[in-house]
Amino acid sequence: MKKEDILNSIEEFKNLENNWDGHGAIPLSLGSAKNAKELNESLSNELFENFYDDYPNTHDMVSFEWKSNNRDDFFVEIGNKMMSYYLTSKEHITIKKDFIEFSTENIKIIKTYIQSLN
Repeated sequence: MKKEDILNSIEEFKNLENNWDGHGAIPLSLGSAKNAKELNESLSNELFENFYDDYPNTHDMVSFEWKSNNRDDFFVEIGNKMMSYYLTSKEHITIKKDFIEFSTENIKIIKTYIQSLN
C-alpha cells in the first residue's frame, strides 16, 4: 500500500455515515483525520515496507498496522488529541502505551518502533 492510498483511506473514513457499523459508530472527525494524515506524511516511504492495513475504529480513531516477516507486529491508533500504540515481538516482548498525547515527540517514538520491524 502506498502513502497516497492511505491518505485516500483516511478521507473515506472521514466521509462514513453515522452508524456506519450498525452499532452507533461515528465517522472519523476532522481532527482525527488531520492527525492520521500528519503521521502518514511524517513517515518515509521506507517505513511503509512492512505496512499491513489501515481501518477506522468506532470511537473516532483510525488504526494502522505493520507486520514484519519475523512475526513482529506494531499497531497505532490515532485520534483527535490522543494516540495509542502496541508492539509485540517474536521474543514475546510487549510494549503498550494507551491514550498518550498526539505530539511530534510521540511520532518520533512511533518511527523508532516501525524502523525496528525492518
